[in-house]
Amino acid sequence: MNGDRAGGWGRRYAGPARAGGAAIAIALAGRPVRAEPRACEDGRVDVHGAPSLRWSAAIGRACEELASLTDSDRSARVIVMPVDDDLILEATLADGRSTLRRIKSPGALASALRALFELPIETAAPAPAPAPAPAPAPAPASASASAPASASASASTTETAAEPSPKLGFDLGGSAATRLAGPGPYYSVGLSGFAQLEVGPWGLGADARWESFQWAGGTGPDLEMATLALGLTIARRFRCRLGDLDAGVSPRLVAETQSDSVAIGENTLATTDIRGALFLRAALGHARPFRALVEVDAELSPNRVRRSYRLDPGLPALPAWSAGLAVGFAWAEP
Repeated sequence: MNGDRAGGWGRRYAGPARAGGAAIAIALAGRPVRAEPRACEDGRVDVHGAPSLRWSAAIGRACEELASLTDSDRSARVIVMPVDDDLILEATLADGRSTLRRIKSPGALASALRALFELPIETAAPAPAPAPAPAPAPAPASASASAPASASASASTTETAAEPSPKLGFDLGGSAATRLAGPGPYYSVGLSGFAQLEVGPWGLGADARWESFQWAGGTGPDLEMATLALGLTIARRFRCRLGDLDAGVSPRLVAETQSDSVAIGENTLATTDIRGALFLRAALGHARPFRALVEVDAELSPNRVRRSYRLDPGLPALPAWSAGLAVGFAWAEP
């Protein structure tokens, strides 16, 4: 019943102006019809007009049930009005809310009237609050000290489990390279390549360079020189609109050979050097696995910065620095 009444009160109704205080008459079975100010002993119900004889007994039963209702709303008022062969119930609360019910069957009148006067569930008195639980006994000192440590360890474990594992990948690249070195100056062309393991934004790998055609400015055509460089690389990857850009450092072992038929009689001399290098490597585009590759790098020999180094007095000094440009292709997985 409460749900029926609560649903009815949710609709607002602005009914027509109520009629003035008209005489009320209720026809009871077997008795003559007589007009009374009220049809129910409960002053909250008014009957306007003269309901037909088929409603007389139903109105009487509804009033009796309403009198036995204990948890009813004392501020509610209901007007009963006959319309055609039905009854209209107009209920109003003290705050101005109102609703209409049309009753077509005498058997439904008592339940409808009771629903309008019953108190909704939310107006019932709240249940008493439960008594507060007794405070726990203080833990021993050793347990208190270990509790924060356990909580911290649990939180650390949760954070570790929630962190995603770093993405792994693998890159390979090959290109044609040209270089300028000094003093000299030296010019060269050759091939270069790299292999790199990606761990998240970082790359660990190796690179290699072979300068098979190399010559020095100001020397004759009899000078022959070649350079092989091997290095380890560590790089940081940056994502940009053009593709992936790796910026890194590389310690390199450089092997150089020189020969001059005039100066040393077709003998070949060789040496090795340690150099430090910086590089920028760009893989253009975002479509994988194959992309265009552009790389620039510069390297310096700490041993040759302050002094000139020659394999033979008749040969030009070996370079202390070099810079290169390489263009090729890169392959990435995934």
